[in-house]
Amino acid sequence: MARDTGALATVRFETVGAEVEVDLPHGGRIVDARDDVRAPVPLSCRSGTCGTCLVEVLEGGALLAPPGEAERDLLSLLDAGDRERLACQAVVGASAGLVRLRALRPALTDF
Repeated sequence: MARDTGALATVRFETVGAEVEVDLPHGGRIVDARDDVRAPVPLSCRSGTCGTCLVEVLEGGALLAPPGEAERDLLSLLDAGDRERLACQAVVGASAGLVRLRALRPALTDF
C-alpha cells in the first residue's frame, strides 16, 4: 500500500544488506536525513569542500533541487557522474516521491 507523504519526499539510504529511510519536507537537507536515521554515509566537512559524502542517486534525482555552484564545482573536480551528489549539499525539491541513495565511500565509524 502506498503511503500518503503529501509534500514529503522519502529518502532511502541503501547499503549492502540494509536500508534506512526518512521523510523530508521541501527544502530538507539530505545530510539532516542522514543524521536522523544514522545512515551509513561518511561525512567530514559538512560544507561541500571535501567530497567525503559523495552519494549515488539510484532513483528520484529529479526530486532533488539542482546543485548549487559550489557543489557543481566540487563534483566537477571529483569527476563525478550525472547521478552523483554531495549529501551535505543536496536538498529536497518541491515534489513528493522516493529518493534512493547509496554512499560511494564506506563509513569508517558507526555512531
